Amino acid sequence: HPRLQRQRRRHLVQQRRRYRLAPFAPGLPWALPLGTPLDPDLSYSLPKSTAFYLRGSAANLEAKLRGFLAQPSSWPSVEAMTRVFHCFHTPVTEYVVQHWQEDAFFGEQFLSGVNPVLLRRCPRLPPNFPVTPPMVAPSLGPG
Repeated sequence: HPRLQRQRRRHLVQQRRRYRLAPFAPGLPWALPLGTPLDPDLSYSLPKSTAFYLRGSAANLEAKLRGFLAQPSSWPSVEAMTRVFHCFHTPVTEYVVQHWQEDAFFGEQFLSGVNPVLLRRCPRLPPNFPVTPPMVAPSLGPG
């Protein structure tokens, strides 16, 4: 609806003005320019920032002591990463380890987080696409 489109455009202009976002590189999401101070409402509090840096420093030290920072290749799996950072288990990390290979979880993370990979319109499915109409028919409803 035209009214909703105008409202959305105004909202985006306000958000860009508030967050001062600018293009980082062609094809990537917009970001704050380097050196731009954050709005105080968006910044971490001092205790939260301190906890964040202390946890990061501890994880970095643990990885360095175990020899994983000098690893020349990518991690072979999420399980390998959990063996390195075994003292930082939370319910969230356990959930991620259990569900990281599921399409629904990946899609949720992909769409809800800042990700340098952009969604692009796919005008037609490739001939080797592994999903058939009977596979998706139950989720589409009658007709």
